[in-house]
Amino acid sequence: MTAADGFDVEVLPDRGMDLGNVSFRGVPLGFSTPALGAPGPAGDAEGFARRFGAGLLTTCGLDQYGLANHDDGQDLPQHGRASELVATGVRTAAEWRDGRYTVEVAGWMRQWRLFGEDLLWERTISVELGGNRLRIQDAIANAGFAPWPHMVLYHVNFGYPLVDAGTTVTLPAGTAAPEPRDEWARSGLESWGTIPAPAPNLAERVFRHHLDPTGSGEIVVRNEGLGISAALVVDPRALPEVFQWVSARSGTYALGIEPGSTATLAGRADARTRGLLTELHPGETRYYDLDLTVTLDR
Repeated sequence: MTAADGFDVEVLPDRGMDLGNVSFRGVPLGFSTPALGAPGPAGDAEGFARRFGAGLLTTCGLDQYGLANHDDGQDLPQHGRASELVATGVRTAAEWRDGRYTVEVAGWMRQWRLFGEDLLWERTISVELGGNRLRIQDAIANAGFAPWPHMVLYHVNFGYPLVDAGTTVTLPAGTAAPEPRDEWARSGLESWGTIPAPAPNLAERVFRHHLDPTGSGEIVVRNEGLGISAALVVDPRALPEVFQWVSARSGTYALGIEPGSTATLAGRADARTRGLLTELHPGETRYYDLDLTVTLDR
């Protein structure tokens, strides 16, 4: 998808309609790995680490995200199967809407298993000609005849030049104090909102932020030196948890802003044990919107 003087968006129909390389006015926004073009084999013992192409968006779910785990008789892969689903019925549109020329692509994915889940997922991605807003709209439905666990997380991956030493992350007013994933993250708690310079072999840090359900749901990533800002807006009632992944390791220098439905990265079994797991009832649909607005001070 290309909109003149605006976004250039790579949509990946064979990866759950996720986003690959994305730029705005010629400035790259995302982080990607070699697996974006040549993913490792499915089912490999190191599966996610070999298949994580990143791109601007990797969707995790639809019934599991976080660590690989065993739950209710199932062996669940890290971050679920959403990003491996292949879209069907892909359609495009380019037309005037309310005085703005809109470019849109949409498609359907289905996560199905014999005697298991039947989850239908519709995604619509749109930009406006010359505009600075990228919108992703998801509808996830249970097409089966029994309730099924539901977890979804949007792994939004920002990279250089937006992400550089001194890039800041700002969360909306009312967000709870950040919760570090482990002691290494705790050691960087005082500077969680500022991205460090890359360094060899530096371990990743992860923080969890709980959004105020009455707040704006806007997370802003800004490189003050270059005058680049990316504001991601979600509905904090639908996606109340934001996981912040800081990879300052040389060669994998990235910032993940990851709005999610469930307050754990330990997987579905942990969510069930802690009473955090929700279900989609037969015929029920959940809706998720992500709006990304990019600003260049030039």
